[in-house]
Amino acid sequence: MHNRYYIVNSNDENLNKIFSFAKTSANTARLSLDGSKVLIKLKHDDTHIYQELSNYIECSSTLDSELEADFWRINPFEA
Repeated sequence: MHNRYYIVNSNDENLNKIFSFAKTSANTARLSLDGSKVLIKLKHDDTHIYQELSNYIECSSTLDSELEADFWRINPFEA
């Protein structure tokens, strides 16, 4: 089984709930440089369909190239 990834809006009202079931936490998430998107990684064995992610598309196999782009920064939500 493979990991599942979603790119969600950083201002999504359900972001805290998404972090509660994601492998990604607010401290380890990648944030787009413009601050508008967050990369969410689900646990590799998690096959549940989450309502909070229903408006987003699961990332494709092009994720590696998207992550290599100068689009993301690490630890965006540091206190």
